[in-house]
Amino acid sequence: MSNVFDDIYNKKLNLKFKNLKTKKETFEESTFEASELNDETLNLLFTNLYNRFDTDDVHRYNENEIKIIDEKIKRNRLIAEKLREDLNDLKSSIVEEVKGKTFTLDIKNSQLLKRCCNNIFGGNKNSITYEDYLVLLEMKQQVILNEASDLLSDD
Repeated sequence: MSNVFDDIYNKKLNLKFKNLKTKKETFEESTFEASELNDETLNLLFTNLYNRFDTDDVHRYNENEIKIIDEKIKRNRLIAEKLREDLNDLKSSIVEEVKGKTFTLDIKNSQLLKRCCNNIFGGNKNSITYEDYLVLLEMKQQVILNEASDLLSDD
């Protein structure tokens, strides 16, 4: 007992496929506005899109996938900007709260601190105020950023 595939392979079955016609259908992918999606739906779509491929895969995204990614980036930027504003407001309120109070560090007895403070701020300082401390923190952050950019640019 042979099956149809064996018969076709052994050329025992002679079928004529000339009358077969293919029906060409076009499939148009519907587009949507990602800005109209709520956050939960957008997060679900973005997570599915992100987890669908391995990191080594090179994928061409379709129009809808690009819209999802762009909208996710836009919303994340808005959230980040709001967080920055909130942090700046908190920082300003802390500075205003302690501005009238006297937080000072006496550096009269430390020659090293006195010399460093005079090099940075100029003049003959005997104490560091809270405002000076904030300036020093900002300078430290800038030094860290400069060193990092130097490391990255020295290829």
